[in-house]
Amino acid sequence: MDTEKFQELVLQQLQVLTEGQVKLENGQEKLESGQQRLEGRLTNVETGQERLESRLTNVENGQQRLENRLTNVETGQERLESRLTNVENGQQRLENRLTNVETGQDRLESRLTNVENGQQRLEDKVANLESGQQRLESRFVNLEAGQERLEGRVINLENGQQDLKANITSLEKGQKELEVGQQSMSGSMVSLLKGQQEIKSQLKFIWEDIKKLDNRLSKQEEETAYLKRLK
Repeated sequence: MDTEKFQELVLQQLQVLTEGQVKLENGQEKLESGQQRLEGRLTNVETGQERLESRLTNVENGQQRLENRLTNVETGQERLESRLTNVENGQQRLENRLTNVETGQDRLESRLTNVENGQQRLEDKVANLESGQQRLESRFVNLEAGQERLEGRVINLENGQQDLKANITSLEKGQKELEVGQQSMSGSMVSLLKGQQEIKSQLKFIWEDIKKLDNRLSKQEEETAYLKRLK
C-alpha cells in the first residue's frame, strides 16, 4: 500500500471518526438534554410522589376515620338489628294477641247473637204469656161475673129450698091433720083418700123438684169451688 492510499484511508477514518464524534457530541447533547428533561420530570415525579404520599396519608387517615365510623355504624347496625328483632318479636306477640282477641271477639259475637236470639225468643214467649195472661184475666173477669151470678142463683135456690121445706112442713102438717080427720070422719073416707092420693102425687113432684134443685146446687157448688181454685 502506498502512502497516498494510506493517507486517504486515514483521512477517511478521521472523517468517519470526526463524524462519529460529532454524532457522539450531538448524541451527548441530546443525552444531556434528555437527562435534564428526565431530571425535571424526575423532580416533578418526586414532587408528585410527595404530594401523592401526602394525599395517600390523608387517604389513609380518612380511611382510618371511615373504618372507625364504619365500626360505629356496624355496632349501631347490630344494636338496630337487635332492637328490630325485639320489635319483630313484639310485633309477632302483638299479632298473636290480636288474633286471640279477634277469635275471642268472634266467640263473643256468636254468643251475643245466641243471647239476642234467645232474648227474642223470650220476648216472644213473654208476649205470648202476656197475651195469654190478658185472656186469662178476661176469663177470670167473666168467671167472677158468672160466679156472682151463680152465687145470686144459689141464694135464690137456697131461698126456694127453704120455701119448699116450709111447704113440705105445711103439707106434712096438713097430712097429719087429714089423717086425724080421717079417723074422726069415717063418712068422708073416700074424699080423704082421694085428697091423700093427690097430696102424695104433689109430694112426689115436689121431691123430684127438690132433687133437681139439689143436683143443680151441687154442680154449682163444684163450679164455684173450681173457680175459687183458679183464683
